[in-house]
Amino acid sequence: MSDTTEHLLLPKPNPDHEPPLFVAEEFLRLREAMDIIDQFLFDLSLLVSKKAADDHTHAIAGISGLVEALNEKMPANRQFKLDDLTDVEGATEAAINYVMVKAANGKFVPSTALAALGVHPHLISEITGLAAELASRPPRSEVAAALDLLVPKDGTLLTGGFRASSVELAGLDATVSPEAGNILYVSNTAARTIRAPTLPGVYTVIVEIVNGAGAGAVTLSGFSFVDGDTITTTQGHAFQIFITKTARKVVATVKAVQ
Repeated sequence: MSDTTEHLLLPKPNPDHEPPLFVAEEFLRLREAMDIIDQFLFDLSLLVSKKAADDHTHAIAGISGLVEALNEKMPANRQFKLDDLTDVEGATEAAINYVMVKAANGKFVPSTALAALGVHPHLISEITGLAAELASRPPRSEVAAALDLLVPKDGTLLTGGFRASSVELAGLDATVSPEAGNILYVSNTAARTIRAPTLPGVYTVIVEIVNGAGAGAVTLSGFSFVDGDTITTTQGHAFQIFITKTARKVVATVKAVQ
């Protein structure tokens, strides 16, 4: 048996002590142990008296350095944009429907979906309706042959022709333009002004005028030259105006056809 306790090593009686101790000697050892325990308990009570209660509280300002540390934190309601991330560039200025794609430099940048996919081939059979649509179109060879007939490029005689529909030149103040068609017509039921074409290029346009009830005077404006017959206001009279625009002049020739 040991002469001391296991943890604090306090002296204690030991009947197996060699040589054996007298009771008086053991009593002295017990007194020594009591003094050690007394000092230990006294020191422990002092430490406990300095501890805070379980339910104690502290103001933030009472915690050293806490206010400064909190001031360095971001607000809980702070919102971020993609461009705030270190590996994103240009997200804010990206166009509508762009996607973010990782570039070679490791950054995510805006890109169109098509550019992001890169080369993305498909078979004709994989495109819905494409094969049927292509089958309904004339072959390239037929289109080329037709164009060669209509528009010779080597000065040879044009052997084919074409048909067109007459388009109304609407409005009481209208400007002639081949964009609507090269053959135009006017139903004359009120005074009006027909202005020379201004669209760039060299071309000819025919305007047919047919006087109806209430036909008014027709003024030709902006032409370099106006020649031919006088446009009347008699109901039933008709006129054809042949307009030729060259590089420098715009000429109108009026022909009465009643």
